[in-house]
Amino acid sequence: MSSSRDVKANPEWRKMTEIQRGALLFQIKCQRCHANSEKDNYRRGPNLWGVVGRYAGLQGYKKYSEELKQSGLFWTRKNLKKYMHDPKKTVPGTYMFYGAELRAQVQADCVVSYLESISPGYQQRISKYKADKKVEDSNNNDINRACVTASRGGECPNGNVRSPQQSGSGSGSTGNSEVINCISDQESYWNGVKTVWFNLFPPN
Repeated sequence: MSSSRDVKANPEWRKMTEIQRGALLFQIKCQRCHANSEKDNYRRGPNLWGVVGRYAGLQGYKKYSEELKQSGLFWTRKNLKKYMHDPKKTVPGTYMFYGAELRAQVQADCVVSYLESISPGYQQRISKYKADKKVEDSNNNDINRACVTASRGGECPNGNVRSPQQSGSGSGSTGNSEVINCISDQESYWNGVKTVWFNLFPPN
């Protein structure tokens, strides 16, 4: 079997588009474990048709590691390249093995371009993900500000009330422990919301 080094040494390589190069690299590096056709069955690893613009570990494939399923990783170009460079560093505990790494930047770029070409609608999915994340980040910032207020005697968004005495006002304490407790409560709440949401509306 040809290596990726042999491919790059081939003069025909320079005549190819980035997607064509990615398709060739996929055949060499990935296709033994991953299918790339919409109706193809799973192989040793999951089918990568439509992979760009979806969450890691939430497809129908049955052998994802728990670490990947719980990673919350969303497959953008940046995250795919990061994962390809060093799978086990990106998601410790993943089943993706060392031989699948694409250390060279140009190789990863080409393969991701190819994966984008077999991921219909990925741009819309990524746009929605970014918009949703922006709203989530804004909500988290609001929660954090409210928790600081709660530590000074106000009301935490989860309904808990911190009196000035509880939060340390007037005693020389900064009330940081109350802020941390309140933020921790909210993180648990939002994690629960996410779990319910993904169960009701699994990403495509």
